[in-house]
Amino acid sequence: MGMGTSLALFSLLSLLLFTRMQIYSKQLASIEWLTIQGRLLGLTLFIFSLTAFNNLESLVFGKGF
Repeated sequence: MGMGTSLALFSLLSLLLFTRMQIYSKQLASIEWLTIQGRLLGLTLFIFSLTAFNNLESLVFGKGF
């Protein structure tokens, strides 16, 4: 998978995950096990965002940056 494709994919996944977390924020905070699941979703969002940012950085500055 190329850098541009990976950037687009992980940016889209980050956006979709963030919007789902915002839509279901009250439910995720209501029960203890859903709060734990919300933390796992937040971790996944962080990893997706970090991957997208790394791909953007590689595209803009090159691989050796």
